[in-house]
Amino acid sequence: MPRFADHLYHPGPDNPFPGIWVLQRRIGREIPHRLGSNEGLDMPHSALRRHFGDAMAEHAYCYGDAEALGIRERLSRQQGIPVEALLVDAGADSLLALALRAVATPETSVIASAGTYPTFGYFARGQGCRLIEVAYDEGSDRLAPDLDALARAAHEEKARLVYLANPTIPPGTCTTTTPSAACATPCPMTAGCCSTRPTTISATMPTHPSPRKYCRV
Repeated sequence: MPRFADHLYHPGPDNPFPGIWVLQRRIGREIPHRLGSNEGLDMPHSALRRHFGDAMAEHAYCYGDAEALGIRERLSRQQGIPVEALLVDAGADSLLALALRAVATPETSVIASAGTYPTFGYFARGQGCRLIEVAYDEGSDRLAPDLDALARAAHEEKARLVYLANPTIPPGTCTTTTPSAACATPCPMTAGCCSTRPTTISATMPTHPSPRKYCRV
């Protein structure tokens, strides 16, 4: 089954700035005072309070929840996915970078279609991975990822991650089956599968000791 990068199986690294919301959940009570730092500024918020209410004024001088628990809980209810299987980040690019960092160490192989969304290759090369690019399935009326060729390359290169953009960027063709299933099912169990859509990333990432799972973030 797909594995995280070896160094992630050891304790840490721990977020040095978890933020007040995370700390409050950990200790089980409210933190009443904020001394120092830009979270403790004594700033007037009368205009904010008039227009947006107390909640906006409270968040104006406080870092957001690093675990994005509220968003993840809503997504969990909406999508039927466990909260612990959801990750929220700044956008598709940062999630692609995290997926690579999680499973692909320098010198390991990752697979993508040649000419696909370029940020994946940018991050893969920057991380020292071997980027294997597979030609599109090109016909008279379509230009789309060749799923069989991607799977073959994953086996041959012992890939740690396979990337699939769906709809394809830039041609715009769409894989009609579930992207994760289309990509992951024929791939080796040592490889994760990451597919992007306009507003989500679908990822088949390592789980231990359970089998490989499909999650959307």
